[in-house]
Amino acid sequence: MALDLQVIVLFMEKSIK
Repeated sequence: MALDLQVIVLFMEKSIK
């Protein structure tokens, strides 16, 4: 589902910070 992708993107962005 697209939701999973959105969660991964959010997590990645947080990890970068």
